[in-house]
Amino acid sequence: MQEIISITVSDYLGFELAEKIAAAQWRRPDQRDRVIRMMYDYKSQSDCFNVIASSGDRVIGRIQCLRSVTNSRVWYYGGMFVAPEYRRRHIASQMLNAAFKALCDRGCRVVRAYVEHENIPSLGLQKKFGFKEVPYEQFDDLLNEGELMFERDLQAYTILPASEETALYICELCEQCSEPLHIGEIVYSDFYNEIVQMLNDTDEKNFLIYRGAFPCAWLKLNGFADDAGWLSMLAVTPSFRRRGIGEFAVDFAERYLSDKGKKHIKIHTTEDNAPARMLYEKCGYSLVDRRSNSERTDLTFEKALTNLWQ
Repeated sequence: MQEIISITVSDYLGFELAEKIAAAQWRRPDQRDRVIRMMYDYKSQSDCFNVIASSGDRVIGRIQCLRSVTNSRVWYYGGMFVAPEYRRRHIASQMLNAAFKALCDRGCRVVRAYVEHENIPSLGLQKKFGFKEVPYEQFDDLLNEGELMFERDLQAYTILPASEETALYICELCEQCSEPLHIGEIVYSDFYNEIVQMLNDTDEKNFLIYRGAFPCAWLKLNGFADDAGWLSMLAVTPSFRRRGIGEFAVDFAERYLSDKGKKHIKIHTTEDNAPARMLYEKCGYSLVDRRSNSERTDLTFEKALTNLWQ
């Protein structure tokens, strides 16, 4: 009978599973609280999860992933363990692939690992999975001094130019975001034609941002005739908010406009759109204009692009 090995991602474990991890990794089931304590510390301050490899009821492998307390887009993976009799069976690779998928879903942009100089198998694993050695930097309060540090960029999203064929997605994104964008009621027959006309405007550039093949955000740029370009629209489907897509979109806009020779980038939003304001401030934008009318207060944010990528 062929052995079935399962790979699972667990946020909160359980007493029995924590005990099995301690028994497998340290041969000390009584060290269960050591597993629980690390989980508690990081869940309280930031976030963490475990990737578990199992054969039946037995734990045969584990990876722990921790989100940095100081930078929510940086995660650490460590505590790699595979039972000796299961090594050379690609268990570590399967666990890492599962970890990367979970990290992308949580908005991770950079995943970090620390490896001892003489750990040849682990050094080879980092290379296989595209990690690059970078100058040492401590991860929160973890003690990894003296070890080699590796990082890999994780990109959960892709961005493609929007077209008439994808105009319906933009309509639906606008409907989902109508309240924070102050769009009002949408009549599809009219609004769809407006979107198609907008997509044919050569003074604007429209993009859809995808997670896999799923369109989850719309980005519009304009102002190409001036020194300052504009990020004039960013609509993110509600289920993808707080997952790094805003920073991804802003980063893309800055690079795109910088490549077009723009010296500054400007963004409009409204005072009642707190998530948008927080995003732009986090990305280094300064409030340069505030204008109020009977309906709302409009804000303009700006950031210099000169020498941004040097």
